[in-house]
Amino acid sequence: MKLQASYGPVFLRIGLGLIFLIHGAQKWMGMDQTIGFFGQEGIPMASFTAYAVAGLEVLIGVAFILGLFTSVAAGVAVAIMAGAILFVNGSKGFAGGYEYDLLILLTAASLLFTGPGALKVPIGKG
Repeated sequence: MKLQASYGPVFLRIGLGLIFLIHGAQKWMGMDQTIGFFGQEGIPMASFTAYAVAGLEVLIGVAFILGLFTSVAAGVAVAIMAGAILFVNGSKGFAGGYEYDLLILLTAASLLFTGPGALKVPIGKG
């Protein structure tokens, strides 16, 4: 049973990693539009925040895919998605609004508690 359980987080981790990597790269490659969108949504310090979120999303994606620093990446992902709900989609209601953001937040929170599971890049001893 333990062997099977150790593979559960792998699917969440890799899937979530791809989502964060792709969304972060899209933000980064269209930074002018990202900054404009952040400003339009009333996100504080839109220019700085846009660069920070895009960069962090790319790093989170890579960390999740490789299984490195999973708890740290998950904590940052939870904060980013809480911000997305608070500043962007929360006022739109659940359906058609923040349900996707909440799913991503809860998936990241799950990884925060379970860790990376199996199939991670080994670093250090143990």
